[in-house]
Amino acid sequence: MGLWMFNQPFQNWISGAKILSNVLTTRIHPINACNRHNKRRWSSGRISACHAGDPEVCHQLGFFSNYFRFPDETTRISTSNLTIYNTAQVNLNNTSMTSSRALIYSTVGDVEIGLDLFIPTDVKGNRPLVVFYHGGGLVCGSKKDFIFPQWLLDRSLSRGYFFVTADHRLLAPATAHDIVEDVKSLSHFLHSEAFSAALPAGSSVDFNRVAVFGVSAGAYCARLAAIHFEPKPVALVSLYGMGGDQLHDHWLTPNPEFEFLGEKNVGHEELIRFFEGPTVTSSPVEFIPGQGLVVKDGRTKLFAGGINHGDFLDLFTGVKGLSDQLRPLPRQQRDDHLPSHLRPLFPHLYVDAFPPTFLVHGDEDLIVLPAESEHTEAQLKKLGRPVESFYVKDAVHGLMAFNGAGLAAGAEEAFEKMNSFIAKYLK
Repeated sequence: MGLWMFNQPFQNWISGAKILSNVLTTRIHPINACNRHNKRRWSSGRISACHAGDPEVCHQLGFFSNYFRFPDETTRISTSNLTIYNTAQVNLNNTSMTSSRALIYSTVGDVEIGLDLFIPTDVKGNRPLVVFYHGGGLVCGSKKDFIFPQWLLDRSLSRGYFFVTADHRLLAPATAHDIVEDVKSLSHFLHSEAFSAALPAGSSVDFNRVAVFGVSAGAYCARLAAIHFEPKPVALVSLYGMGGDQLHDHWLTPNPEFEFLGEKNVGHEELIRFFEGPTVTSSPVEFIPGQGLVVKDGRTKLFAGGINHGDFLDLFTGVKGLSDQLRPLPRQQRDDHLPSHLRPLFPHLYVDAFPPTFLVHGDEDLIVLPAESEHTEAQLKKLGRPVESFYVKDAVHGLMAFNGAGLAAGAEEAFEKMNSFIAKYLK
């Protein structure tokens, strides 16, 4: 078993996971047209405590967030060789600091796009790097987000890896074209003098030992990084990730019952303000007592609306009517009907560039279907490329149990397998 699996912060993470599961499973409905698990139905009123702001639930979720999120205002403290974020809920063994740097890796017009660099304690020499991309449907989320996977940062730092978590331009008014450019810009910046100057004296990044890791929509960016980073990453991890099959019916079949963090039946007129508004690079998911998980600027409407109307690919590509053109075609014909200038936006067309890949997905995920991971796995196996997968039984998005009882059985094993996979390729 992995050492990190039973440290105290992770045990508290597990004990709090039931609360997050309640949030994630409160108002989610299956996609009847294309989901292979139609036998199950969600009840929108089955678990509502977090949305209603039940005080006990809010207290537990606040406690849980100490280990799962990445707060803006907390104390970074090294405890038993693990860096955790403490908000007076943890007994500390010492107060040695682990340093971090906030950097701007790209400027487009007047828009600055940032990253956070985390530096292991007493780091020396040429060390590996883990690059992390956040989730949020490509429309929201942030490098400093409530649902940041703290365990990944902890394990990376404890092994002496540098760790980078990066923002990118978010859909509307930006498109996937901009996200591709942001991924390329991050690769260039990591090799710049500005980045090198942020590292401690006597240390450097070993660019022959870089892993890219994406959660949910962040896996789309991680797939792009696998294609565009130079030198190529040596490992790619997709955790219930997008980007494996963006031409699946899930993205094209109208589903008015689909709900994303409380947004459902979103009208197109509700989205105009995002297309006419400024470019956004950070739209964090927050927990607000009495409300639950919230994205204050309402950008969750973009993801929900795209699925409700079956035109997410219009939002994604910036091409109005693309979804209508592709929807009538059998899935196997859609790749060939993509215009050439749009093909670079779809990483499943370039999997021959992928490094060894690990795919984790819940088999009852209705936000990002397991078909995304299954498609990537099948493609890589056909090419004879190294690929491993782990599908967690009865798990929804976030690897939470379908019945709302916390982490699904098998989720802990999935985390351990991801941990071991990264360690194997960054050794």
